[in-house]
Amino acid sequence: MRFDLKLTSLLDASGELSTSARQELLEKVTQDPAANADYAEAHARFDVFGVMPIPEPSAAQRISIPATIKNALGEELRQLEKRARLLRVLTRCAAGMVIVGACGAYFLAQAYLGHSHNVRQQAAIARVNADLNNAAAPPADTQPLAEDAPDGDALTDGQVVLSNMADQLSEWAIPASQDDSTDDSSSWPASF
Repeated sequence: MRFDLKLTSLLDASGELSTSARQELLEKVTQDPAANADYAEAHARFDVFGVMPIPEPSAAQRISIPATIKNALGEELRQLEKRARLLRVLTRCAAGMVIVGACGAYFLAQAYLGHSHNVRQQAAIARVNADLNNAAAPPADTQPLAEDAPDGDALTDGQVVLSNMADQLSEWAIPASQDDSTDDSSSWPASF
């Protein structure tokens, strides 16, 4: 086995060398006088550590040691708290943006539906106005007579057309007692 003699000698002096490696080291040391000198020097250096005094910290050092540890840990904790605060702020901002986006989408949809409803109403009103403007004179049998008018005044053409349309609408109205499942498309005039 190939090994560093000084390092192996220090390991032997500290008691960290295995028994098989220790026997191999002792065989080498007994056969080589230079290796024996290195071995003795390594043991002597290690023995010096045993006689050295362990310094006792002063009262000021004993007070400053916990403060130093707290400061080091406190700095780490402050950085972690700063990151957590930033993450909370970003999370709240993202949640707010989602809520605003959802509300905006809802209001836009409502505005679009309201606009399309208004457009349909305006189209229906335009059709009714066009029907009123394009209406031909009613047949002679539906013309009201002057004596049917209130107070003896004759009805104007516009009033006659509106009266006829109201009569037609009342004829086309579906009675409330009729079942919804029946098909009343045959009762509607072909002009609609």
